[in-house]
Amino acid sequence: MKTKIIELRSEGKTYKDISLLLGVSPTTVAYYCAPNRKEQVTRWCSKYNKNNRLCKKVATFHGITKQKVPKSFTYRDFLTKIGNDPKCYLTGTPIYLSDIKSYSIDHVIPVSRGGNNSIENAELIRTDVNKMKQDKTNEQLFELCKLVLENNGYLISKQFPQQADLTLGESKT
Repeated sequence: MKTKIIELRSEGKTYKDISLLLGVSPTTVAYYCAPNRKEQVTRWCSKYNKNNRLCKKVATFHGITKQKVPKSFTYRDFLTKIGNDPKCYLTGTPIYLSDIKSYSIDHVIPVSRGGNNSIENAELIRTDVNKMKQDKTNEQLFELCKLVLENNGYLISKQFPQQADLTLGESKT
């Protein structure tokens, strides 16, 4: 991969062109092509404990927008927020921080809808739920889920007016 990236770059291809041709992210291309990028990543990882998966998730969360926004919290701040028994904020299912592919950090109010990178707008979420949510607000996601469930014969009711809990009733069929 590295040799192919360097070869395409020497042919004058842009990072974006290379990422599209090889099916990798522009960050991967930059890792091999940008001067001192590998050393920067190594320094960053050693500074923030390279084995800490949550640290990497927080760094990704901060880097999600193209805006130059100061980092408003550290992974330690986020770890304090989620506590010793982390759960997906939408489903309530346990999150195992060692299983890095099973969770993400979600912008509760999506950046595309005016949200920011503050710790108040960051929550732990299952990866599959985050893919479904995309740039929807929680209310939009709940409405979509309700339509899917109702279309498949479920009766939906909300138990507590203060919470966004959805209860599955008896099937219509």
